[in-house]
Amino acid sequence: MSKAKSEVGTVEVESQLPASVSSFEEDGLEFVEELTSEEIGLPRIKIAVGTSDNHGTAAKDGEIYNPVTSKVYGEGMLVVPVHFTTSWCEWKSVQGDAPVNTFYSEKDLPPTVRREDKQWREIIQVNGEDHPEDNYIGLNHDHYVLIVDPETGACESALIAMTNTRIKKSKALNTTVVSQIAQGANGPFRPPRFAYLYNFKTIKEQNAKKQLYHNWQITIDRMLDLENATEQMWYGAAKSFKKAVIAGEVKVSAEVPEEVTQSATETFEPSPFG
Repeated sequence: MSKAKSEVGTVEVESQLPASVSSFEEDGLEFVEELTSEEIGLPRIKIAVGTSDNHGTAAKDGEIYNPVTSKVYGEGMLVVPVHFTTSWCEWKSVQGDAPVNTFYSEKDLPPTVRREDKQWREIIQVNGEDHPEDNYIGLNHDHYVLIVDPETGACESALIAMTNTRIKKSKALNTTVVSQIAQGANGPFRPPRFAYLYNFKTIKEQNAKKQLYHNWQITIDRMLDLENATEQMWYGAAKSFKKAVIAGEVKVSAEVPEEVTQSATETFEPSPFG
């Protein structure tokens, strides 16, 4: 077993590396860049919408892409779910590039009222005074994942944030995660979230207003094979990534939520900002 550095908030990943990359391993250990969460922005994976810019990538309508690396995954990718949490982002009524505030506990939210769509909350007071702007707060289901490539064995860490109608997909994924039971030496047990591979694909769905929008179609593929060196490496990377997230060592790139971006064309869901 060899040990290599993976720069996700400066965490260690134990992995079994093929002999062909032994030089990379040796140099990686010698020439470590001590990057922190302030220098690394975990990318939010996106679904391309229409013919808009899509962060300057070559992604076509309905394709999945990474706005940081510009990598396009087509309409599907293989994923190891790593960690799940929720957050609440405050957005200006005039669409901006990043949230004004992010809250990690519902009890920390300022006084709000729900909009008619029930997905977003309008802030009514801050510090006991009426809020001067029409800012809104939306719930995020944040899935920290590893995107894996079976052909090359590579894996990359990312965040898939689900809001609005995509929260149903998130709940379904979480239900699948907690439903997995395996037989161990001491009887049945529930494997960790990152013990399985999942297929993340995109589909078009229709809302109550007969408007089309892109959504996720998520299905479980299989359990990781720890007899396979590559998949053992994925498992180790996922475990280290989860520890880094829990320790607060991972900083997420803040961007406009996709449901807002999709309002650019009439065929997709309307903006929550009205």
